[in-house]
Amino acid sequence: MGKVGLPALLKTMIEQDASDLHITVGVPPEFRIQGKMVKAKVDTLTHQDTKELCYSVLTDSQKIEFEKAQELDFSFGIKDVARFRGNLFFQRGGVAGVFRWIPIHIPDFDKLNLPIILKKVIKRPNGLVLVTGPTGSGKSTTLASLLDILNREDPDFVLVGELRDMETIEMALNMAETGHMVFATLHTNGAIQSINRIINAFPPHQQTQIRHALSFTLQAIVSQTLIPKSFTPGRILACELLIPTMAIRNLIREDKIHQIYSSMQTGQDETFMLTMNQSLVALVRGGILSKTDAIENSTMPEELAKALGNAADRR
Repeated sequence: MGKVGLPALLKTMIEQDASDLHITVGVPPEFRIQGKMVKAKVDTLTHQDTKELCYSVLTDSQKIEFEKAQELDFSFGIKDVARFRGNLFFQRGGVAGVFRWIPIHIPDFDKLNLPIILKKVIKRPNGLVLVTGPTGSGKSTTLASLLDILNREDPDFVLVGELRDMETIEMALNMAETGHMVFATLHTNGAIQSINRIINAFPPHQQTQIRHALSFTLQAIVSQTLIPKSFTPGRILACELLIPTMAIRNLIREDKIHQIYSSMQTGQDETFMLTMNQSLVALVRGGILSKTDAIENSTMPEELAKALGNAADRR
């Protein structure tokens, strides 16, 4: 195949049930399918190709904004196709873009393999809820499902989106302190890394103040990943859930973040917290993941291997 327009690529993305379309100079367009990158059967893209593709869905004002800021987040729809979210940036000396399909139908919370306790946590009057994980881990789907629950109850909540910089983090913390339930995302793996990312976004002289603000406002951190199932088609969500106890809030204030992981495993019958390895163990014992696949997807594989012991794979 030769060159193809962006609408045709986005339509193919939906047909192949891909989550993302990547446009980059020097390679053909790529789809993220079940977490893996698959090249489209079209020509390698030149600098002019990527610019034409990405600019084809921008307004004149968006083009000016992008060229000034060197980055642009936006959303758009294509008639009779779907709605999409785009992120444009410069890479390899040319315009690059990532386009994500936004499903029209919001997935049911109960079908996502998320901890049930989240339904109660998000109904608290104020605070900060973080949904974290790598690109393509289902963060947007989780947020949409959580907000759909709240939309039936008309609470005072704010969706901030990604916490990319100090100013956005400070705004989110301020809103959480002043009576809003704030939802945001981070590209981090695990609760510990998420807390450190927020604190370390600030200069040293502000970090004590931020630790205190975070210790009072934090309501939950959901850290998730999507893993290909071992024995059947599709992917399954594995997640870690931190719901701060008084002990954990004290550890944040006292800058003893490294002790939080062990605190998460204390009294889980009452706290309902969950580590990623515990989530992976449940998926192995449920016959969804093999031991090998679970261990390969763990950030603490030795701990997981010990927890699984001699457990046999189930199908």
